Amino acid sequence: MVATVVACPSGQVYSPAAQLCDAPGQVRPAVATVATAGPAKLNGLLFGVRNLSTTVRIADAPAGLDGVPVTFTTLGGRTLCSTVTDQFGAARCDTPARLTIPLDELLRGYRANYGGIGEIYLPSSATAPVALL
Repeated sequence: MVATVVACPSGQVYSPAAQLCDAPGQVRPAVATVATAGPAKLNGLLFGVRNLSTTVRIADAPAGLDGVPVTFTTLGGRTLCSTVTDQFGAARCDTPARLTIPLDELLRGYRANYGGIGEIYLPSSATAPVALL
């Protein structure tokens, strides 16, 4: 068997089955991901949220996604903090103190958002409660 190198136009990959260049999503469909989130705590004195956490993994597999960006927001969509996952797909961050977000919005809970990677991994998100310390 002889290996053949095929140069595809920018943004396309080679599909051995069809023997032509095509969009990545047509060659290999994007993989579903699952995010889970754990409870967080609101410090009423400093008015900051601690222990915002999530794990992002490939759906139907135990493997976590390493080094992917995650954004934590209120359920109303205001950004609390952002970070990247570790080697196990876990991410955690705390907000700065003295948030200017209304207390009732913070106590409704938060959402951990993973935006996906192009046509490789699909986005996922999870919600969790925020409790007053």
